[in-house]
Amino acid sequence: MIMRPNVAVLGRSTATALRQNPSVVKAYNGTLGEDGLVPLDFLRGLLELDEIVVGSAFVNIARPGQKPVLVRAWANHAAFIYRNLLADTQGGVTFGFTAQFGSRVSGSIPDPDMGMRGGQRVRVGESVRELIVAHDCGYFFQNAVSA
Repeated sequence: MIMRPNVAVLGRSTATALRQNPSVVKAYNGTLGEDGLVPLDFLRGLLELDEIVVGSAFVNIARPGQKPVLVRAWANHAAFIYRNLLADTQGGVTFGFTAQFGSRVSGSIPDPDMGMRGGQRVRVGESVRELIVAHDCGYFFQNAVSA
């Protein structure tokens, strides 16, 4: 890794396991106990990170038409990345960023079927793409904790 990570992205189970780790709890309690759950802000300071993002989303892995099967999107994985908020397509080192194609577009057209006296239908959009531009600025830990 060419840059020290400043952001951690953890799955909910990984974050909980790390917050309950006896060594981390002992560091928080000052050797007065090994049980408990430390605040994420303490963990952020302990790991010298700017931010910890915890992924709590669910995703449906069932085929269309089948009974929904929801699993955690981040499962028990973790990623440590270097994020430079000022990086763009012109310069700067960062793990990834959102690139924009062109400018935002908007338009409106009269819609006589809307409301009592008609209305305006407004559409706004932009063309963006998420890019990983420096693979060496990130680590991905698959199955960081046991299930």
